[in-house]
Amino acid sequence: MWYSLSAREKLGITSVAAVAIAGAGWVGFKQVASPTLESFAPGVQGQASPVFSIHVAGAVRKPGVVRVNEGMMVQDAIRLAGGQTADANPNAVNLAAPLVANSQLYIPAISEIVSSSQLGPYAPSPKSTGGQDGGVVGINSATEAELDTLPGVGPVTARAIISHRSAIGGFRSVDQLLDVKGIGPVKLAKMRGRVTL
Repeated sequence: MWYSLSAREKLGITSVAAVAIAGAGWVGFKQVASPTLESFAPGVQGQASPVFSIHVAGAVRKPGVVRVNEGMMVQDAIRLAGGQTADANPNAVNLAAPLVANSQLYIPAISEIVSSSQLGPYAPSPKSTGGQDGGVVGINSATEAELDTLPGVGPVTARAIISHRSAIGGFRSVDQLLDVKGIGPVKLAKMRGRVTL
């Protein structure tokens, strides 16, 4: 049948086929090259969330600026940065905290001691509130004055906690307070509800 067509008819059929193939290829390319916002962000189906940048730094495999959407959490940003490294301290930040536009998310290593202010909006919950209000104290970031508010802890023990914390590169568990001179099982039991990493 093809051989019975004239050269002009063959040219017309070939041109139409080429246009159809090119059009289909362009549509496919656009879908691959330009994914919709819904394809990489949570949100209402059919409704894209605002996109913004944050800087992920510290103990992650691919530190740098990542693009995220409103509604994403710290754990999502860490995943976009290649995940945590083997020496990362996963308890140093609140993995469920919402991301803040144009902020820095710093993931410290286990050996690092960082304060809540250094972690900004990504500090773990509950935050170290210390003081006389009976708040929770972060033993890896608390000052001597904050530690002094804990039950059974005075200035001498507070200084011993800070000294031991520096010597070991930070506490990895609350139970390590037992290694501090002046803290035994009874005292730790009284403190346990008031301390966090």
